Amino acid sequence: MKEQPLVSVIIPVYNVERYLAQCLDSVINQTYPNLEIICVNDGSRDGSLDILRRYADEDARIQVIDKANGGVSRARNDALDCARGEYIMFVDSDDWVEPDACENAVNAMREYDADIVMWSYVSETENRSSRKVIFPETTVFEKEEVRAKLHRRFVGAMGEELSHPELVDSLCPVWGKLYRRSLIQKSGARFVDLAEIGSYEDGFFNLEVFGKADRVVYLAAYLYHYRRDGSSSVTSGYNPRLYDQWQTMESGHGKWRFTSPTHVVRAFMQALKELKAEGGVEARHARYAENHRTLVEGMRSLGYKTLLPDEEQSPVITSFYYPSADFNFKDFYTKLKAKGFVIYPGKISQADTFRIGNIGDVHPADFKRLIEAIREISL
Repeated sequence: MKEQPLVSVIIPVYNVERYLAQCLDSVINQTYPNLEIICVNDGSRDGSLDILRRYADEDARIQVIDKANGGVSRARNDALDCARGEYIMFVDSDDWVEPDACENAVNAMREYDADIVMWSYVSETENRSSRKVIFPETTVFEKEEVRAKLHRRFVGAMGEELSHPELVDSLCPVWGKLYRRSLIQKSGARFVDLAEIGSYEDGFFNLEVFGKADRVVYLAAYLYHYRRDGSSSVTSGYNPRLYDQWQTMESGHGKWRFTSPTHVVRAFMQALKELKAEGGVEARHARYAENHRTLVEGMRSLGYKTLLPDEEQSPVITSFYYPSADFNFKDFYTKLKAKGFVIYPGKISQADTFRIGNIGDVHPADFKRLIEAIREISL
């Protein structure tokens, strides 16, 4: 008989006493027995911790981590830090899994020497169960196929995928998957704090992990049950009214029901990191102001006049009058573009002007080069 590798099942828990027993029963009764079950109580204020302790007393495979509330991302990271299994499986504490989920996933992992195994799920509401098909049949994705057909979809849908956004959403969660722990370690993936990004922590994690995967197996089997219940704390319900959406995010620690546009959220997150690294809003404004000052001083030295007086001008974008009646903006624009600079035609004014932006990843040295380029093409 083949040795059974250890599987670490990670369950973040927050105020789910209503559903927790069903979740835990589905995990401890797996047909695959070699599990360590890491439950992270994230500061629950109901009876969740008591339930966890009772189950841990009865099953030595259950490890309970009790911590102050910090959100689902921190809870999962804490569990990853102490996980010992060769494989990792995530389960949300208001969901449940089929009895043979681990067995099927581990068998596929070993049969195909896969980095990740994933499967379909059943969406559960109070009155209805709905099967969600991610792909029509069991499929093995190799290297470039992982990049083209899976990894890319975490960034956003395209083409025909746009007509089925729910399929992209089905790929994004970390539940419904078995990961090789060494792959997670190799990728350096961590769950980003929801306080920083608001939502889509699963997608960011998978973006990193799938980016390092060489082989991913999809099982055409419904092995996970995802509960869609607005009263659940792990997955928040959707309410069309804006205030209710905000209230849901507040009570659910930033967790939205629907997936945000991945590329937008990731770009925004990167922008916030760069803003912080620069020193915050004040430092960013100071750079933009210096860009503007360098630009205006240089342009005035070449005979160009600003549309607005200095006391009314913001550092965002600066408009300049045409220097003469026979000024050819198209020729001016083309010559500057050939030197690596792009400017804009005038707007918001009946005067003949053009505009130069001072914001973005540009610095005073760039504007000094711009002034020199304008000097050269004006000769």
